[in-house]
Amino acid sequence: MILEPGRSLTLRLLGGLDVRVADAPVRVPTRKVLLLAAAIATAPEMRIGRDRLRTLLWSDRGEEQGRGSLRHALAALRKALPDPSMLSASAEVVALDPDRVFCDATAFAAAPVDGPDRAAEAASLYGGPFLAGIEAPDPSFEGWMLAERRSLHAMALALVDRFDPSAATTAGRESVARLAQRLLAEDPACEEAYRALIRGDLAAGRRNAALRHLEDCRAAVREILGTEPEEMTLRLVDEPAMKRSGPAQSSPSTSGSQAFGPAKAGPVATGPVTTGPVAPEPQRPSIVVLPFKTLSSDPEQGFFADGVVEEITSMLSRVRDFFVIARQTAETLRDSPLDTREIGRALGVRYILEGAVRRAGNRARITVGLIDAEAGTQLWSNRFDGDASDVFDFQDEVASAVAGALHPSLRQAEIDRALRKRPDNLQAYDLILRAYPHFWAHTRDDNAEAAELFGRAIGIEPKNGLATAMLAWCRAQDASYMWDDDMDAARAEAIRLARRAGGLADDDPSTMVAIAAALSITSTDFPMARSLLERSLEIDPNHAWGWMRYGWLQHYERRPREAVEAFDRALKLSPYDPFAFNILVGNGIAHQQLGDYQRAMHLVEAGLRARPTIAWGYRALATTAATAGDIDRARAAIDRLTSAYPNMSIARLRKAVPEALVKGHEIYWEGLRKAGLPEE
Repeated sequence: MILEPGRSLTLRLLGGLDVRVADAPVRVPTRKVLLLAAAIATAPEMRIGRDRLRTLLWSDRGEEQGRGSLRHALAALRKALPDPSMLSASAEVVALDPDRVFCDATAFAAAPVDGPDRAAEAASLYGGPFLAGIEAPDPSFEGWMLAERRSLHAMALALVDRFDPSAATTAGRESVARLAQRLLAEDPACEEAYRALIRGDLAAGRRNAALRHLEDCRAAVREILGTEPEEMTLRLVDEPAMKRSGPAQSSPSTSGSQAFGPAKAGPVATGPVTTGPVAPEPQRPSIVVLPFKTLSSDPEQGFFADGVVEEITSMLSRVRDFFVIARQTAETLRDSPLDTREIGRALGVRYILEGAVRRAGNRARITVGLIDAEAGTQLWSNRFDGDASDVFDFQDEVASAVAGALHPSLRQAEIDRALRKRPDNLQAYDLILRAYPHFWAHTRDDNAEAAELFGRAIGIEPKNGLATAMLAWCRAQDASYMWDDDMDAARAEAIRLARRAGGLADDDPSTMVAIAAALSITSTDFPMARSLLERSLEIDPNHAWGWMRYGWLQHYERRPREAVEAFDRALKLSPYDPFAFNILVGNGIAHQQLGDYQRAMHLVEAGLRARPTIAWGYRALATTAATAGDIDRARAAIDRLTSAYPNMSIARLRKAVPEALVKGHEIYWEGLRKAGLPEE
């Protein structure tokens, strides 16, 4: 970021509202103008639609009156800036220049936290709740402000709870400790903050201070939530924890975790549950959502917890990749004395989702954990805090987040399970699972291995729609990435297999996504691809791969804004997805279409860091770097590309890529020419 002293705008939105040029506050006629600047600065790439601004700040006015108010506010903001060109406005979009504007909320949301030093730097940015103490001028703005506040607060919680003080400098530990104290000022019962303070004390050899922080935590949680701290908090000060003073182990995607032990209280409520299997284990991953524990004697909390379980069970039941035990059967295990392994055997399920609910007034805290029933080990956990004044909205929010996170977690657990099986004991499902890691690798050899495994699955089960669709996707990649010397033959086979899979899809979202991918890469049958993707997302709105391919389709059809929205949603649903590299690269070239060349280049670079083996990705880096004006980086990318593809040229690439990219994406091809890729 290029910030010119005296010529740059600084917005401090975490902990209040402070907008300055150098050290001088920006003078504007009304505070609404400053909030307008805040809305622009926190938008992706500091670009936002005019209509969005109008509805955020003037939703109570008619359309024409609102547009007029927006024009006046923009004029006032431009007049207050040291250089009016820092703010640009077209008929549709308003933007601030990210090279001359610093926003702490934007910087904190984008800050890398891989490693204690970077995490400590990010911690220093969080000065408090987003726009703390600011009265919203419009109901629409208030809803947006609260959503931003929750999102940034969740990021701060995740940062302190994952921070490892044993590997940090003293200054780094102090920075995170200050963040923990700020979080406690917001929420005196914030266990993530207390855990960070306790781990910091232990890393510095201050055991007595750690014990004092634990007692403060216990008192706050008892007073505010009427219960005891989480087990993982209590375990931090036992003797083993003294030796390992790093953070508790948890999934990278969690903002906190909860270790769920087996339920021990009371008899089985109803139903003849035994410790022997009652049904053969289904081939698909099977899961039961147990009734959540209610950490209160208030019966209203029990109803609330049951509603959350009902929503999660209903949402998971729509995902064809899971076999979900009916809610009525799960209910028979309320307060069961059986442990997780016994429950798994009793119901014939591989996985168990447990949870606990704490609620004080309108404030609710829900912790969930995914258990491998056979091993009795926890695979994934998460915690959700929120305002439960609108019970149904909060239940939907939690259910959607759980369903989105479980999909990749279960898929990886199933892949690990298939890899442990003997090669002579594999079914079609196991072969599909074994093929996935090769498919994600995105190299010529791995794609061939994936195709071979999908083909073997079809040999065992000829009407397996998913295997057929995935084989079509493999062959489409053979053509698009020039992994087959006969690209026309690969393309024709992909279309043939996709058409065949269409008759076998049976409303399975994953199968429909794979068919749509194969068709959109190899043909111009976009209406069919769009129909399949929209149907798949209607069935499973949390399918990250569906949103990823929807983003690519929007890009092919030259709808870059819609493409960016789809890619962003895919990454939000599954930030650690094995296909994250594909989402990032797609998002990058969509931003190139929007004219945001620097952002485009950085997104493609992030995709290459996520999967360094994707040689084809250097064509995306070459074009985005060239259009961003970084010719040295563009030419280095071309060198990497031509090293993997010695005969690469514009003409040859045009024969390989999806037909829709040949016309209407001139900026892409012009970038490759600037980077030095030859025409023939």
